[in-house]
Amino acid sequence: KPQGRRFPKITFCTRTEELDLMARKVGKLVFRGGPRSLEQDIYEYAEKIGVRFEFNAAKTEKDVNIVATGPRRCDALAVGAVFENTSFDRDRMLVMFNDKYSPKGCYLYVMSTSDDRVEIINCALAPYAPDVRKLLLKAIEEKKFLREIADGKEPVGYFSCTVNFDIPKSAVRDNRIYVGEAAGFQDASVGTGMRYALESGKMAAEAIAYQRDYDSMWKQAFLPTLRASFARRFALSTFGDRAVDFLLDIL
Repeated sequence: KPQGRRFPKITFCTRTEELDLMARKVGKLVFRGGPRSLEQDIYEYAEKIGVRFEFNAAKTEKDVNIVATGPRRCDALAVGAVFENTSFDRDRMLVMFNDKYSPKGCYLYVMSTSDDRVEIINCALAPYAPDVRKLLLKAIEEKKFLREIADGKEPVGYFSCTVNFDIPKSAVRDNRIYVGEAAGFQDASVGTGMRYALESGKMAAEAIAYQRDYDSMWKQAFLPTLRASFARRFALSTFGDRAVDFLLDIL
């Protein structure tokens, strides 16, 4: 099974509120990349059932039936700083909504990805993408609890990833099927989309194997949730961290 971690302790922070929660049901955060990752697990299973892989091939979209290249544009950007051997609880995740560092209702979060590795990740929409790393370091410098998490250490490395979210009229172009973020399938409010990627990939295979209508399949499965995520993104972009403060006040 792919490697991952569970975080039963969750801390939510805004400019004015701090709330510690214990999750009744704890999902597993599955890690990406590496020998025990989700990708490696899927790859090994696919090989067992006869799928043939061709790596480092010079292919274009015109040469394939399914496009799963990930984001096609940058609607948001996440930048993470990696710290080693800090005292942050390994079973806790911290999420901070603060427009000063993550504008327009985006967020910063902290989690451990191994026993000796902690990541502090900041997210921002495209207009603020050029400043997201600077805002991350500013948050670590100015927020006491983030300084304590870093234990006064310098990051041992950085990483980043772009996010693309859209609701396409069709995810089929020139008889090619687009899945995951290549089609724009992503939660516009929180920037998560692995479930959409896996489900749309399965639908693409079924559409080809059984000559089914791919657009009808994905629209029936998750069009309502995509629309709901855009509604939440509109509220967060309009009211920013005040919207999160309001929700925490009524909990």
